[in-house]
Amino acid sequence: MQLRYSRVRLEAKLFNGKLASCEVELLPGANLILTDSNTQGKSTLVNALAVGLGLDDLVKGNVAALVKDTLRVAQGDQRIVEAAILLEIANASNELLTIRRSVKPELSRGMLVRRGPLSQWSEAGLEEYYLGPGSYTDTRGFHRLLSEFIGFPEVQVISQDDGVMRLYLEYIFSAIFIEQKRGWADIMANMPYYRVRDPKKSTIAELLGL
Repeated sequence: MQLRYSRVRLEAKLFNGKLASCEVELLPGANLILTDSNTQGKSTLVNALAVGLGLDDLVKGNVAALVKDTLRVAQGDQRIVEAAILLEIANASNELLTIRRSVKPELSRGMLVRRGPLSQWSEAGLEEYYLGPGSYTDTRGFHRLLSEFIGFPEVQVISQDDGVMRLYLEYIFSAIFIEQKRGWADIMANMPYYRVRDPKKSTIAELLGL
């Protein structure tokens, strides 16, 4: 299993009709995001990496930071009419997948996907997938597509009611995605509750290949 973020773009359509955007290239290895003061968008950028893949439970209340009502530009504050996250990700074969998710006027459950780099994004060749019940099992479920793209197997674990269930990507990401407000409180502090018994043990065992 391998997933690498290569580009992230945040787009906002303003009330004055203009499009504001910020695009960041993420190189292989460590990437340092540094600003000279607070409230410059570091957390927004990092949270977009999770929300852009439909992993909302990892950031929970911090999703609101992605959908502010206004954006400060040279002419002053402008109302945001529409906003979206675009992510370019790569797998172990260096294949590229670009994903677009609308976050305003509402946090969309639909995901637009195009196979190829972000630089070639266009309406042609778009595929639409969705989040929610069946996201891991239905042919149009986004997390099924993502799991297949990055090579994440269907790992079976024990549920709280002694049944068998799947280990979801949200558990894997909770072990490697450290969100600044709650992420330092504990190992896997942002872990969601999806009825897995001993979720930390199951997740760490999968990450270590045990």
